[in-house]
Amino acid sequence: MLTYIPYIPEYNMGMYCKGLCTYCGGKTRLYNYIAYLVYLCRAETFLDLFAGSAVTSLNINVRNKVINDMNTKLVVVYYALSRKDTAGLVMARIKDTKYCSKIFYEAHEYWEKRKDNVLTDFSDQDICDGAYYAWILLNFSRIGSKIDSGFIDTKEQMYDFMRFQDNLISYLGRLDGALVKNESALDILENLVESQEKISDNTVIYLDPPYLPSKKRGVNSNGTYKDGKGTNVFGRESHKRMLELADKLPRDKCKVIISGYDDMYNLYDTLGGNDFGEWSKIYVKSLPVMFGDGSKLKDGKRAVEDEYFFTNFTI
Repeated sequence: MLTYIPYIPEYNMGMYCKGLCTYCGGKTRLYNYIAYLVYLCRAETFLDLFAGSAVTSLNINVRNKVINDMNTKLVVVYYALSRKDTAGLVMARIKDTKYCSKIFYEAHEYWEKRKDNVLTDFSDQDICDGAYYAWILLNFSRIGSKIDSGFIDTKEQMYDFMRFQDNLISYLGRLDGALVKNESALDILENLVESQEKISDNTVIYLDPPYLPSKKRGVNSNGTYKDGKGTNVFGRESHKRMLELADKLPRDKCKVIISGYDDMYNLYDTLGGNDFGEWSKIYVKSLPVMFGDGSKLKDGKRAVEDEYFFTNFTI
């Protein structure tokens, strides 16, 4: 059964850096609300299982962090930033990089040769190279899951990259010691359900899953989530499975926060019944859609959508 909460306060929870790149569905505009809930739960461990540009993990201040995504390019940057011996090296190299097509296609060639092996069988130097070239692809092209599709030769994009370079120091230390994963979020949730004794007290899991098919946004307008090989791995049935698994987690020590639109909660509400626990549907705010079909201006205005959180606890 859903408990509807029509209001959540917005406090300035302290955002220290932007995400790793401009990202379709990024949570910069919702960060203060997410952080408020995380800190309200007195989180000591924070799991960000659809991390994307990592704006939430980068700014949330907790003792333990687990950051996960299916996109290997993003994950190798997380991994480099989680290690003090590689984070500074990667950022120093980016600081000295000139915005040009030559560097972009050099990065593209590097990743074409290595595909998904960067995180497993490579040396520290390869980790630095992989993270450097991944970050270049993320910031020389747009947007979200369609990164590295092509170099954008505009002054606006160049200036965006230069501002990014000026703010690189803000990333230093933000992911120190984080546990980095490149797995299916469902697999991680299933493992947690099967081994609940391993879940530490005051754990918060944040889930920002891909859009459902009824919301056409960005490049994945069919509502699926693609892994690094382009395979569809997260559709409507995966949303159902995600909620079923989240509902099985021990609420006394594991709080769950899910982001989404109203269509997600209409779907989840149909999963209710006597065997389904208490969840809250929290209205956050209405925001103009920045990417995908909804970003196209109509009568000079963008489409507006209501953002919600879905939690296994009340506030």
